[in-house]
Amino acid sequence: MRFKNLFINIGSSYAHIVLSLILNVMYVPIALHYLGTERYGVWIVLQTFVNFLTIANFGIPTALLNLMAQSDNNLEKSDILLKGFKILGLICLAILVFCLISYLLIVYFTSWLSSLSLEIRISSIILIVFFILRIPFQVSSAVFVANKKIFIAKIYEFSTIALTFLSLLVMIYFKQNLIFLAGLSGVILLVLNIISFKSALKILNIANYRKVENWIEARAIYRPGIALFAAGMGSLIVWNSDNIIVSKFLGFQEVAIYSTAFRLFSFAFMSFGLIFGIIVPYYGQFFKERSWVKLHIFFNFNLFVIPFIAICVWLFGWLFAKDIIFLWLGNYKLYAGSNLYFILGAYGMVFAYVCVMSNLLSSLNLLKGLVYITVVEAIVNLGVSVFLVRFWGYEGVALGTLIASSTVPLAFLPFLINRNDKLEISFPFHKFLASILFYIIMLSSLYKINADEYVFQLRLLISIGYLLLFLLFQYILNKKMLKEILKLQRE
Repeated sequence: MRFKNLFINIGSSYAHIVLSLILNVMYVPIALHYLGTERYGVWIVLQTFVNFLTIANFGIPTALLNLMAQSDNNLEKSDILLKGFKILGLICLAILVFCLISYLLIVYFTSWLSSLSLEIRISSIILIVFFILRIPFQVSSAVFVANKKIFIAKIYEFSTIALTFLSLLVMIYFKQNLIFLAGLSGVILLVLNIISFKSALKILNIANYRKVENWIEARAIYRPGIALFAAGMGSLIVWNSDNIIVSKFLGFQEVAIYSTAFRLFSFAFMSFGLIFGIIVPYYGQFFKERSWVKLHIFFNFNLFVIPFIAICVWLFGWLFAKDIIFLWLGNYKLYAGSNLYFILGAYGMVFAYVCVMSNLLSSLNLLKGLVYITVVEAIVNLGVSVFLVRFWGYEGVALGTLIASSTVPLAFLPFLINRNDKLEISFPFHKFLASILFYIIMLSSLYKINADEYVFQLRLLISIGYLLLFLLFQYILNKKMLKEILKLQRE
């Protein structure tokens, strides 16, 4: 197996992380300074609501990626892409009509919208319309990933972040409001998505749409797509309900504080998605070839590496959160205290393990059971977060997310993988439990002393010491697996 493309894709992915991190770090203080804490909180909540519209893709892009990853025929891939685009186009047209009718009914029969400012009403409508219009063209990412051209996908993803940042600067330069920002960013990103789609057509050499043969039935796309949609809906609730709960019970200013803390850790979560985008085609290849040994080694390697990244972020993000916030924003106004960062760091570790396991199943369309787990997690997350926010504020919201992820997917996904009759691999329960217990014990030992009370030099010494200890532990635990992955690389 040749790993040249893998290393190129990994390199481009981490270049994307660094560049995106720089722009995101610059975006928050600039937006906060111009909009103010409350309006910035409103903008975050608006984006959160719009993110729920991701359900409009009904899991079709992921279904396309999985089907393309298991195909070696460009004509078949072309047919998959075009059918997926048509299905999404019809879905989004129906949703736009539904949204228009709903808006007219709300305006005519209720006074709910009148309680919102004109700026919020118009900007939210613009965000929704352009977000829906962009959805069909986003199938292009499936082509890039399935053809192992991750670097092209990363170029477009970074362009999205860069153009969003540019829209913010243009708004500030012309002293405009959120309506201007929503409209400008909407138009620019729609054009970018259309260009991306044309690039995908070029990769598949689709010159004439009508000449693409009927290689696959539409139901082969939308059936797994519906299951992926249900799983994705649960994930959306888990990821986007926090800001809504905080705004409802604590106010928009607290949203700015919570979202800043979450954004600090989400930079690390971004790296998980980039890695998963790279490994999906290999999962599909090994599964198609029935190379169970390679699939087992590859999965175990990911189960070791990705959570280790999350642990490092938990350690450094918690110990240095206050310093990072000050350097980032110039003051401590949005620093929420070390407890929130400790909880979010712990959630990051759980999230990493859950992502590795769910990614294996979803990338191979082995969705039986995964949907139920995701939906139950979303229900538990909502219930526990709403209950705890009344007692512990945004720390309670974060704790609700951590409890839901730990008690549902982290507990049940290992058994789901181990008992799947289509996967001839065994889940490494002893290494999995040993790693989690070791990480929890070691980091909990630090929790007794508030991170704010350490001097900087001591925190740095502790973090380096713990990092070396974690590396040594994982090397001892996974020594055999590391030799196997090196052997696989040379094949």
